Amino acid sequence: MKLVLMRHAEAVEVPEKGERALTAKGHRDAEKMGRMLRSSGWQWTEVRSSPVLRARQTAEHIAPLLHTQHRIDPLLQPGVTPEQFLGGLDGLVQSSAQLCIFHMPDIAYVASRLLGIESSHLFFSPGSALAVNMASRGGECIQIFQYQPDFIG
Repeated sequence: MKLVLMRHAEAVEVPEKGERALTAKGHRDAEKMGRMLRSSGWQWTEVRSSPVLRARQTAEHIAPLLHTQHRIDPLLQPGVTPEQFLGGLDGLVQSSAQLCIFHMPDIAYVASRLLGIESSHLFFSPGSALAVNMASRGGECIQIFQYQPDFIG
């Protein structure tokens, strides 16, 4: 089972009102990451995102590129714990891949739990993604790759 954890793409620092939207760079980076993920050739079951605007906008760019559905998942809103995240995994089968788009620092806590390392050693810049192979739900994983949009052509 392949699981990709992704931080939402770059968002405006201070919104004029309401939620933080993606910047022009954030929109470009989301597209770039979507194309990179599509090149994996994996069978994607779905793209899940936090209900927060910047995560939804990131997912809206990527889901069509992966030929899959985008599901807004309240579980991925800021404050999710690794235990809550792992308890909410569904639809993963051995030959499938799922993308989850959410927020720092929660994404670092979840990734560190999956990789069995200290969370203080992980940082996800906006738009970056980590892919892991899960042998079983809740067990430690093997890292497949970690990419940042700034390092993709």
